[in-house]
Amino acid sequence: MPLSLLIGVWYMYALLGPSAIMGLAVAVVYVPLSKVVFQYTTRLDTRYNALGDERLAAITELLQGIKAVKLFGWESRFRERIDEKRERQLGCMWQLNVAWLVAIGVTSLAPMLVLVVIFTMYTVVFEHQLSAEIAFTSISVFQLVRVSFEFLPGMLSWSIGAYVSLKRIGSYLGQPDVQRLDERVRAGEALGFDSADLAWDAPAEASSSEETPLLESERLAPGAFVLRGLNVEFPRGGLTVVAGPTGAGKSSLLSALVGEMTLLRGHVLAPVVSVDGKLAIHDIAYVAQEAWLRNATIRENILFGEAYDAERYESVLRACALKPDLRILRAGDATEIGERGVTLSGGQKQRVALARAVYSHRRILLIDDCLSAVDAHTARHILHACLVGGSALMQGRTRVLVTHHVAACLPHADYAVLMRGGAIAHQGLPSELQAQGLFAESMDGHTSDDEQNEDALAAAVVNDAKTEDEYTRERAGHEDGTLIEEEERETGRVKADIWLRYFSACGGLRFWGTTLATLIAFQGATMMQDYWIRIWVASAGGTADQNTHPQRSAVFWMSIYVALGLAGVLLSVAKAGCLFAGALNASRTLHAQLVQAVMRAKPTFFDSTPLGRIVNRFARDMESVDESASYALEMLASDFLGVITVLAIITATTPAFLGVAVVVSALYMAIGVYYLRTSRELKRLESTSMSPLLSLVGELISGVSSIRAFGASQWYVNEAAARIAAHNRPFYGVWCSNRWLSIRVDVTSAFVSFTCAVFVLRNAHVMDAGLAGFALAYALTFSGRMLFLIRNYGENELNMNAVERIEQYLRIEQEAPLHVSPPQPASWPATGNVRVENLVIEHVPGTPVLHDLTFTIKHSERIGVVGRTGAGKSTLSLALLRFIEAAKGQIFIDGVDIASVGLNELRRSVTIIPQDPVLFNGSIRFNLDPFEEYPDALIWDALKRAYLVRSDDNEAEQESVAFTSLDAEIKENGQNLSLGQRQLVAIARALVRRSRLVVLDE
Repeated sequence: MPLSLLIGVWYMYALLGPSAIMGLAVAVVYVPLSKVVFQYTTRLDTRYNALGDERLAAITELLQGIKAVKLFGWESRFRERIDEKRERQLGCMWQLNVAWLVAIGVTSLAPMLVLVVIFTMYTVVFEHQLSAEIAFTSISVFQLVRVSFEFLPGMLSWSIGAYVSLKRIGSYLGQPDVQRLDERVRAGEALGFDSADLAWDAPAEASSSEETPLLESERLAPGAFVLRGLNVEFPRGGLTVVAGPTGAGKSSLLSALVGEMTLLRGHVLAPVVSVDGKLAIHDIAYVAQEAWLRNATIRENILFGEAYDAERYESVLRACALKPDLRILRAGDATEIGERGVTLSGGQKQRVALARAVYSHRRILLIDDCLSAVDAHTARHILHACLVGGSALMQGRTRVLVTHHVAACLPHADYAVLMRGGAIAHQGLPSELQAQGLFAESMDGHTSDDEQNEDALAAAVVNDAKTEDEYTRERAGHEDGTLIEEEERETGRVKADIWLRYFSACGGLRFWGTTLATLIAFQGATMMQDYWIRIWVASAGGTADQNTHPQRSAVFWMSIYVALGLAGVLLSVAKAGCLFAGALNASRTLHAQLVQAVMRAKPTFFDSTPLGRIVNRFARDMESVDESASYALEMLASDFLGVITVLAIITATTPAFLGVAVVVSALYMAIGVYYLRTSRELKRLESTSMSPLLSLVGELISGVSSIRAFGASQWYVNEAAARIAAHNRPFYGVWCSNRWLSIRVDVTSAFVSFTCAVFVLRNAHVMDAGLAGFALAYALTFSGRMLFLIRNYGENELNMNAVERIEQYLRIEQEAPLHVSPPQPASWPATGNVRVENLVIEHVPGTPVLHDLTFTIKHSERIGVVGRTGAGKSTLSLALLRFIEAAKGQIFIDGVDIASVGLNELRRSVTIIPQDPVLFNGSIRFNLDPFEEYPDALIWDALKRAYLVRSDDNEAEQESVAFTSLDAEIKENGQNLSLGQRQLVAIARALVRRSRLVVLDE
């Protein structure tokens, strides 16, 4: 662009002398103005992106907790949250659009003022006569300068976008890293802590030596959890049991060992190894309290990059009691388990995560409460066959087990640690601690008879001699374990109904009629301004009848020229304003429709669709709709009218050109069709290749502690680089196709200009110089117009590809209606009586999970539903809330068939405490009562009953205390609470609702 400007200035000076320099001096005032616009729009763009991040965070949080949102009947509240954030983003987007309207007005006015000043100085000040060769050559050359100004808003927008993006990336890269190993670990074979204080949410530089201690207020965030005075060394090759009440810091202890907490003073004792000159944790496998699984098959999750050893693999499956579960799954260990293991129960997920650690050859296993999510006899089997040192898999391996199953584990432990309030209250041999009476309550009621009975049950659990490889060979060609479907990708042209959907979302016929009228008026004003020069030249040169072009002063001609230019500027701003308003309307409408469609989708959609694929619709595709679609449409319409205008002018001045125009149009069409077929599919590939990358990032974020503990960070870095490369390949192809188009359009357009010049020369005896200059000036713009017409049409098809991908999700299968008429009374259910008749539930059509269940539950009865992991307990609980629809049979609550009740009424009337406690970013009040229906006193009472706030009448249960205010913050996914505290919040949620029917899932 600067080169074009310099060439234009040099040519203008050669034609008009000092007048050109004085005119172009006007452009100098735009330098400080551009700086002001740049600074203002940068601030707006930064805010716009921040609001977009908030919107995406809210949507991602909704998608991660969609099961809980549906089960609690909270869809409308979360829709309000997302809509509120979207409206704020659209408000900022409109401010940006207004700033661009000002920029468009200024940049449209600039070239006109420059030309006015040049012609005024040339004709009025220097009193030169404006001839056709001077006027139209100047206009043609000035197109170079005009293009520089016209592209300024777009270039400014892209520059600001790049600048803001780089700043955001820089800000992210500037975040503190995890504390370096050499700052916190004393290398050696020992595992434990030496006078260590560790904290969450503390910057790495917060660590201090004993000689220069820092005040905690100087380095810790308010409310940060701290482990204090840890002095322990876990016995090598032995089993250590870590016990303590909820919130005591047991999970934090393991997190500290794998480097997730910041060391404030003291040392962590752990084995390390040097890799490429950097220290890394060595020989540690970690099983988190919340099982983290990859979006892969069960076998791939267990192997986790290790070489496959059939004998060891089978031993691990039996030790972790996974063999019976694999028989339930249709493809055994080749079954894809989806993101976060959505197809598995809580117990199955925990055992797959445990199997991953056991299968690895690491000598140290850190296991966080792996027994809590499984039934009693399975827990007993895992303890004896897997965790106890007598098993072959555990020979010589150090095991640190955090557990509440103290009675079962303590007799087999080599060492015990009891934690309270973030500190080690007691430690030593289990027999010594028991002699002090520390575990008396936990050991009450536990007998050897219980163990014998449970061991007998456990033996039956894994009595399966056939290997998974044998099962795989038997299933070959019959069962497919694929869960995640390949992302849908359209082919061929974008369908007409996609265009119509976007046009309708913009505002319909009235909007497009107004916009088209302003576009035509703008094109007409621009053409008349140039044609006015032809009339001026004809009058001044006496080349026509004086009655047709009477002699006037230069001021008269310049005044009309300025008036036409100002009209063009105003119309330019008007057309852009219309399109911006329509784009805002379309963005609001399509986003609202997409949120509604996804939120109301059936649960099976979320099982088979990766989170990254859904987020991609709300991120990249909505970004195209928000930022690119309207601009590209405006450019397309302007270039189309420009091409029509050029062809009309050339044909009107030289009718013989009409035949050439037909041939040229056919040639352009062939080039355009070939280009569009290629670029369209490349853009579709680019769009779909982004989803796997987003899915990987989501998987990495949720499992970062496990990934770092296993030393698998580099594998994820390499995988991310491979997926980025896969995304960049079609992106590079799109720009290669653009270069291909530019070369062919330039050659064809040069032929058009050449043909026009030939026809003008042949008709020189009948055509005045002004008209010839007018035609040639427009002919020279034909190349650029045609290039951008094809390219912008392609760009619009690519943007419509985003609308196309959004429209795909508007067609996904929806749940039953939230509301039905007539609604149930507000007091329903009054008693909570439940009657189930011949209930059949199927996850996969034709494969029942629950078979013809019939039972009755009366008011105030407490019913326990028992069975081994995978037996269908959670499925039954979900069926009571129609999260899974019955394939056959009926469920009645208070005599009402729940199939006839709106989902919102049903789910707001029946309360479930789900297996996985889900919390949302916000206050504790929002998590308990998002609709603000209940008084504060009721909420405080529920928190006290759940031991989440301090209660004067029960001082013994204070470890779980988490809140002192109803406005206390809960971070995303409840990250600032332990899993036990999260479960207590879920219980408090049920206490607040006071439902007649409460379902507790584990």
